This record gives sequence, structure tokens and C-alpha cells, in this order.
Amino acid sequence: LTAQDINSTTLTTTGGVTVGNGLTVSDGNVVMASGHGIDFSADSNASGMTSELLDDYEEGTFTPAYNAGLGGVNGYSVQQGTYTKIGRLVTFAIHIRANAGSNSGSEQVKIGGLPFNNGGSANEGGAFFNYRDNLDTGGAPFLHIGQNTNIIHWFNSSGGNWVGSDGAGILNKDFHINGFYFV
Repeated sequence: LTAQDINSTTLTTTGGVTVGNGLTVSDGNVVMASGHGIDFSADSNASGMTSELLDDYEEGTFTPAYNAGLGGVNGYSVQQGTYTKIGRLVTFAIHIRANAGSNSGSEQVKIGGLPFNNGGSANEGGAFFNYRDNLDTGGAPFLHIGQNTNIIHWFNSSGGNWVGSDGAGILNKDFHINGFYFV
């Protein structure tokens, strides 16, 4: 068949189809059945390789929120999250500012609401500040996403919990956070 012979058709085969000299889609999308994807097995394999199938891509938004570290949060002036998931890798960006509540001196600061749980076999996942609105007192916290959670935990430089009153408090502070983890 030539391109001129095909206007709109469904090709059904049990043996697969081989296309020589590449495939061009001039309009529309290539749709994969669930559980299938693009197979890169023709490439060389690295030691420890477990898959060469790109079987997922997704973009979206989520609503981050303080789970702990602020007492009685009852308002946000900014509460935005975006993510991209490619295969097992999730990258995200957060912009958050709580403007009503109180700095809590005893609870570890935690931001929840990430779109998926961290499903890595180890504690794989972390985040960093792009902007940390005047959070210099006491040094900046380290941000970590623990295994099987969708929560960012804040730690101080000695590995202890960063609490809501550390760093002159977090209430009314603008934070831009980027990070990654695996599902």
C-alpha cells in the first residue's frame, strides 16, 4: 500500500508490522495500549539495566499543603504544584505561602500533596529551594521525600527535624521548591 491508497483504515495483525525508512505521523497522535510503550532494546545495555521500555508520560497539577510545622494553617496566598512523570521519574515544582496560622515550635515541617507516593526501593527523592523567602536564620533546611510517602520532610544540617519556628519561622514566607522522586 502507498500513502495515496490509505485515507482512514485499521490494520489488524498478530505478527506485528515492520516499517522501513522511518515512520512519519503528519497529524494525530501515536496511542499505546496500557502497559505498552516505546521499546529501546536495540540500544546497548548498561550493567544493572532492568527495563528499556518507556511506558508512561504524564503532566499535571497538584495542591501542596503543610501537613505539619505550622499550627492551625487556615489560609494560603499561594498553593501551586506542577509535575511531569516520565516512566518512573517524577519531577515537580511547588510555590507555596501560608498566610494564616502560627509558627509551631515542636513539629517537623512537612509539605504533602505530591501527586504520587515515592515508590523507590530506597529513600530516593529530594528537593531544593529555588527561592526561600528570608529563611537564613539557622541555615536552610534539607528537603527529603521518604520511601512510600508523598510528603517532603524538612531536616536541619545535623539530620534533626526542622521545625516551624526554625529560621525565624515559615509563616508568611514564599517558597519555590523543585524536586524529584521515583514511583
